[in-house]
Amino acid sequence: MDDKPKIKIRLKAFIKDLRSGMDDSSLMERHNLNQSTLPKVIGQLLEAGHISEEDLSSRNVLDSTQKVVDLFSFPFGSDDKE
Repeated sequence: MDDKPKIKIRLKAFIKDLRSGMDDSSLMERHNLNQSTLPKVIGQLLEAGHISEEDLSSRNVLDSTQKVVDLFSFPFGSDDKE
C-alpha cells in the first residue's frame, strides 16, 4: 500500500488560477502546495491534457516548475548522447 498522503486540489479552481497568471507562491499558498508538489501537480495536469505549455509560457515561475516546463519542451526519450 502507498502510505503517502494524497494531495487534493480543486482542479477547475487551480487551472483558473494558473491561467490567470497567478505566481507560484500564490498558487502554493492558495492550494496548500509546496515547492516539491507544485511541479508534480503541473506535470500531471500537462500529461493529462488539462493544461498546455501555452498556459505556462507567460507565468512567473519558480525554478522547480520551470524544470517541468522544460521537460515537456523536448521530445520524450531524447538524450544528449548523440
